[in-house]
Amino acid sequence: MKTKQQNLIQKNSSGLVHGGEYRKHRRGRGARPLTTKHSHHIVFKINPKNLLNRSFRHPKNFKFVQFLLNRYAKRFFVKIEQISYQHNHIHIMARCSRRTNFHHFFRVFAGQIAQNLKVKIDIPKETPRGVTDTPTNDREQGCTRRGAKMATALWPQRPFSRIVRGWKNYLTLRNYIQLNELEVNGVIPYQKNRTRNMSRDQLERLWLMGGDRYPLGENWSDCTSAYPRETDTPRRAEGRSSKSSD
Repeated sequence: MKTKQQNLIQKNSSGLVHGGEYRKHRRGRGARPLTTKHSHHIVFKINPKNLLNRSFRHPKNFKFVQFLLNRYAKRFFVKIEQISYQHNHIHIMARCSRRTNFHHFFRVFAGQIAQNLKVKIDIPKETPRGVTDTPTNDREQGCTRRGAKMATALWPQRPFSRIVRGWKNYLTLRNYIQLNELEVNGVIPYQKNRTRNMSRDQLERLWLMGGDRYPLGENWSDCTSAYPRETDTPRRAEGRSSKSSD
């Protein structure tokens, strides 16, 4: 069963997202919106059939992609705030002081992965290949140029990016990436509702998994909010103590 990703995009997010599935719509096209004031949610998604060993989690691929990320993040002054390597995509939360450096990072990092980890496929000369990712049907030959190109492409889509504005969205993204990392490592089972409807105790345990307090996600589904409510917190002296009369 194919899992469905949690939608972290707000309704009024025009001008904040680019690439990925949103390139099929008007708001996902045009120039990539980047800023130096906020963090960015970046997703690099691959076609696992065209990747060596078919997974970013493979030991050789994992080590090599980590090397590339550290190398080019340092070269282009991109600050990696959080990251999670999945089998067919990478979640990154990052920020940069210059937008041009962000563009260089997108281009070089994705290009180096494609040059070193892409499976070599021999394409017949008769197979039509498109230049861009715009669909163009070729009915006479019974195939689509875009389909022939995408069958051999490592990156089926442009890298997704979203500007994260607001403290609430920032915390939601952090918890979402941390949840993905724990699930892919087998620390906790897959959460169908993702970070939605999680108790405060569950959100806290996302960052404490593996420690002595919450080892290996025991009783994850049974935990309830352990945070004290306002009525449970000890109140200060409600009033000044009455002076003792002699």
